[in-house]
Amino acid sequence: MMRKYTTLALALLFAASPALAAESVFSGDLSLSGQLIDGSSKLSAKYSEYRDLGDNDLSGSFSLFGAEAGRFLSVDGAKLGQEDQSLKMQWGLFDTLRFSLFHDQLTHNYSFDDLTIYSGAGTDTLTIGASAITNPATWLPIDYSVERKVLGGGFRANFGSPYFVSFDVTQTEKKGTLPWGVNHSTGGGSYFVELPLPIDDTTTNLTAKAGYGSKTLLASVDFTVSSFDNDYDRLSWARPTAGVAALTNPHTFTTTTFLPPDNEMWQIGGQLVLKQLPLNSVLALRGSHSQLESSDSLPAVVNSLGAPLTGARSYDGDITYTTAAVNLRSRPLERLETDLTYRYVKKDNEAGGFLYGGPTTGATAPVSTHVFYYTKHNAAAEAAYRVTDNNRVALGYDFTKIDRAEEMRHDAEETKDHLVSAEWKNSTFDFLTAKLRYEHLERNTLFNGAVAVNPPAPTQDASIIYAYARPLDAADKSQDTFKVALDLTPCSFADVGLEYSYRTADYDKTVIGRTDDLAHKMFADISVALPGKSRLYGYAGYEQIEAGSDHVYYTGSGTGTVTVLPVPAASENTNRYNWSQERIDETRSFGARLEVPFFEERLKLSAAWDYEKNEGEAKFKSTRAATDALMVDIDNYGNYTKRALNLKAEYAMTAALTLIGGYAYEKYELDDIQYNDYQNTYRGGALLTSP
Repeated sequence: MMRKYTTLALALLFAASPALAAESVFSGDLSLSGQLIDGSSKLSAKYSEYRDLGDNDLSGSFSLFGAEAGRFLSVDGAKLGQEDQSLKMQWGLFDTLRFSLFHDQLTHNYSFDDLTIYSGAGTDTLTIGASAITNPATWLPIDYSVERKVLGGGFRANFGSPYFVSFDVTQTEKKGTLPWGVNHSTGGGSYFVELPLPIDDTTTNLTAKAGYGSKTLLASVDFTVSSFDNDYDRLSWARPTAGVAALTNPHTFTTTTFLPPDNEMWQIGGQLVLKQLPLNSVLALRGSHSQLESSDSLPAVVNSLGAPLTGARSYDGDITYTTAAVNLRSRPLERLETDLTYRYVKKDNEAGGFLYGGPTTGATAPVSTHVFYYTKHNAAAEAAYRVTDNNRVALGYDFTKIDRAEEMRHDAEETKDHLVSAEWKNSTFDFLTAKLRYEHLERNTLFNGAVAVNPPAPTQDASIIYAYARPLDAADKSQDTFKVALDLTPCSFADVGLEYSYRTADYDKTVIGRTDDLAHKMFADISVALPGKSRLYGYAGYEQIEAGSDHVYYTGSGTGTVTVLPVPAASENTNRYNWSQERIDETRSFGARLEVPFFEERLKLSAAWDYEKNEGEAKFKSTRAATDALMVDIDNYGNYTKRALNLKAEYAMTAALTLIGGYAYEKYELDDIQYNDYQNTYRGGALLTSP
């Protein structure tokens, strides 16, 4: 894929006018830009994920500032006329009163030129035509994107006293369509389908703050209220497969997916900062309490034949967060600095559990889910001592404990992280500053996967996995990280920076899941002053990440009872075997930028080149020889290449007028097995859209 565009800009720089009074100041700049797209009619969503590059159009940016007699006004706008534009304004009295208004918008593009089997995309009701499922030619085009607009304002006042008060309000609107995957099983049929999920919600926040500030004390209280309004609280969609018994027309069988409900939140908090304490200390305390409430009524759901799937019920959500933090920074000795921190977070969830799946009564009654809550403690201590004027050493210890709801996280009811660190910084030589840092993380997890599942003692294929699979986010692990950084000044006209980091982790208690990972990162940058006030900048980077994981394939069909994983070698067959994966990603990047001034710096020319390439691969192995022989490694797993060239010329015609001309070229190439040669094909209920 190749994309090219050019940019021309005219900037007007308004210097302070001598005609104004001495106490008056006025300045600003104006930039008009145009882009010409050379490539296909529509750029890829990945290329323009957060940028408006879809049209040949104009945009403008400006900045204005004026001040007189203690009053000021500031207005700034960027990319006006495009989807990612922003505008903000501030005015008031210096040091006593400040008002502000702002508007910001951004479109997040997920994918373009997709196809969907559903009619009604963008609404809360999705239907399927009689022949749409098996014939991709009848599927409908769709783009997945979400537009976000933020409007806000506020003011702060202290009226020349140590007391201050402030108010801020923001409103965020989101509209668009998201791809949403659903894995559903009803009445004997199981299928996966991608739904166009409608997004149309508004979040409004209001914060008020009042306090007192002096050289030795800062105290404040704040109060926040937030409201979330969702125009779509549920999505009704037609089932895309005929695998349900007694249903003659699968397209009329509808299922309901419930979306985030409307909710209200309030929070009260406060902070206290004490300065100039004994031992040259500063003590900071912060605490808050918030409550989030929501309620929703869920109607009874029946299938197309009128059989009940779930009964009507109401749901009340009530979540509270309590936080506290204290930090003490001291300098008890001239060469000794200490930092002590404690943080506490408690989430309480008083909402009742809810049911899902199956009829309302009988042996296959809906499963009851449990709400999630946790308590987190974090304590950290660091001491830094300057051994000599040019040598500084620091030792640190960080402890984190998280207690989770056993019903929801039987795989990680409790985790304890112990992180120790040591750092040495040396600046003995005028031309060299070196820093070394080492960290060791030890995580211990209370794992109840073997007993805290349904059924309590897993012996069958359907549940045995819970006794062995460990989640990556909370699995036991031992991790070591080493970093070295060098800042060099080999001569008077050059600066060089070098960095290298190495990280290795071992998930020593994981049987099924991530078992180890390794990462190398290297980066170098240089700045060179050339003759004639020219300057050359350059950088180069390399990153390699490796991750290994162990897995098991098994099915309940004909395998009997499984009581241990991995599968014993003597029991491996086509329905039950062990396999492993190794993921490798290598990323290389480099770039350079040259700046050259002419005519006493009235003309400035610059050229920049950037290059980035990632190569990803996945290697597979199996302990079963027959299966291993059939496995094929993937050598294009997320491969991509990005190139960019930017040319720019600036000419100062007068002190108040500057002409800017530029050219930009970008090329993005994606080589990924997940996207290459993608075809829209119906495969019995598992339906995805095109990339």
